Amino acid sequence: MKKFLLTLALVVIICTLTGIIYWQYTKKTAGNSEESITITSPNGGEVLKEGSTYTIKWETKNIPATNKISITIRRVAPPALPTEGQEFDPIVFINLENTGSKDWTVSDMYPEGNYILEINSYASTPITNPISDESNAVFSIVKNQSTEEEYKNTQYGFSFSLPISWEGYSIVEDKWEGVAIGGDVIVEQGPIILIRNPGWTSASPMQDIPIMVFTIEQWNSLQQEKFHIGAAPIGPSELGRNNKYVFALPARYNYAFPTGWEEVDQILKNNPLKAF
Repeated sequence: MKKFLLTLALVVIICTLTGIIYWQYTKKTAGNSEESITITSPNGGEVLKEGSTYTIKWETKNIPATNKISITIRRVAPPALPTEGQEFDPIVFINLENTGSKDWTVSDMYPEGNYILEINSYASTPITNPISDESNAVFSIVKNQSTEEEYKNTQYGFSFSLPISWEGYSIVEDKWEGVAIGGDVIVEQGPIILIRNPGWTSASPMQDIPIMVFTIEQWNSLQQEKFHIGAAPIGPSELGRNNKYVFALPARYNYAFPTGWEEVDQILKNNPLKAF
């Protein structure tokens, strides 16, 4: 009898242990098979500038490889939201492959404010029963503050980019003169446009940005040495051209090294003139 009871007790213990092990195993495998998607960036606290490119990142678990990804955006208060109408298209991307990341250029259609991204994984469209996640906290979109000032000349067809520190610049018009080779007769002339630093005063002059304007014919004649400009052994250097005019920098324009010549030299290195 004692032997029987001992055997019965062992059987009960073994069955109990087996049941516990099976329960733990099924719980673990059930958890491992659960489908999920998690957005990892932007996930709260980021500041995105309008016009910048940002990489949206996400992670998936047990999502079928054939599933597609959509990403949407919504603005949250503050600032206050409109009571009517739609501010922007909420769909950022749709029908993406599940690659784990996607570059996103922040459009200017989004007002400054706080935002949440939502990401969805789905089998097909129309979307039903998606697996979803969203940013844990808000991120911000801010307008890209301009760091440049632009001078635009519609008469001759060019623009010139300046640092924002040149805001308030002035324009002074002068002229260049071309002298015949081997003589002193003026055979050609044209405008020089001087972009003047806003800090310039008669008591403390600063380096101007001089832009010589030539017709195509004048420029070709200058290159063929049919005339020369000034006493410098080298001629003006081309900054750009359109179908009517060539824009050039005078030779040795900064020979006296006035205040501000280093800044102008740096500005010119950035190819600031754009002809149109």
